Amino acid sequence: MYYVYILRNSQNKLYIGQTNNPELREKRHDYGIAARFTAQNKNNFRIVYIEEYTNRADAMEREQQLKKWTRPKKEALINSDIGLLKKL
Repeated sequence: MYYVYILRNSQNKLYIGQTNNPELREKRHDYGIAARFTAQNKNNFRIVYIEEYTNRADAMEREQQLKKWTRPKKEALINSDIGLLKKL
């Protein structure tokens, strides 16, 4: 299984990625060793949203889609606000 996830840190910054091991990836981001963005913005990154996919190609495609979304649209997804998500 593969996962697309959204992390949030204590400065309210978001990061979107994909992995086959979300628990390990979250720890690596929190330690600042998984991506340049999280290394430069260390501060308690935690997974706030996750989706599951059967293959990596689909997860990567969804990751790229979410990265293009506006901050309000990402927040609506995180908060499961389907009405707002559709409006945005």
